[in-house]
Amino acid sequence: MSRRARQLKPGKRGKIDEREPTALSELGLDANYWNAHVKGVGSGYWRLVASAEALEAKAAQWKQQWLKGIGYARSLVTG
Repeated sequence: MSRRARQLKPGKRGKIDEREPTALSELGLDANYWNAHVKGVGSGYWRLVASAEALEAKAAQWKQQWLKGIGYARSLVTG
């Protein structure tokens, strides 16, 4: 699992388990892919966080040409 998603603050006590969270494996999600989605909130995505296909479907449902994040979501798959 990427250590970038886990931060320890100096002067703060606590221990972060190094293992991948069981929720990710139960949902069949790759930890690095999930981290990339989370990092996209606010910069890569705006209204929704989802796959490119899900964003395209939602845009069509809302009668919009596109939603911010479609290109970002595609880059996670191809990148």
